[in-house]
Amino acid sequence: MNNVPYSIFLDDLRSIDMVYPYNSNVYENFMEDFHICRTMEDAVKLIEDKGFLPYYISFDNDLGQDQNGNPLKEGIDFAHWIVESILDNKYKLPDNFSFFVHSANSIAGPEIRILLNNFMDFLKKN
Repeated sequence: MNNVPYSIFLDDLRSIDMVYPYNSNVYENFMEDFHICRTMEDAVKLIEDKGFLPYYISFDNDLGQDQNGNPLKEGIDFAHWIVESILDNKYKLPDNFSFFVHSANSIAGPEIRILLNNFMDFLKKN
């Protein structure tokens, strides 16, 4: 297991520079260790392979469809998976964890933010 910190860019279509301009702080701070994951399954597999959670995640919500036109699991599903994995003591949230929701989905985007912010507040109190 390699314990080198890493970050996840979860998006089915966008490239990192479409969300983070080259001259942005985030781009400079995270570009070298961003892992692009196009599906929730890719992100879960990356975490399982690494054995620990990333210190930064950039979330899209709508992650496309399978070959039959069925929607794939979404960014909100991935956020729930992270919370459940921590509650099940499978992983620990890094002390320096942060996230950004770059999804254009006006309902799920705020849901991801609320879920993770509330969970992080809960962890700080307990």
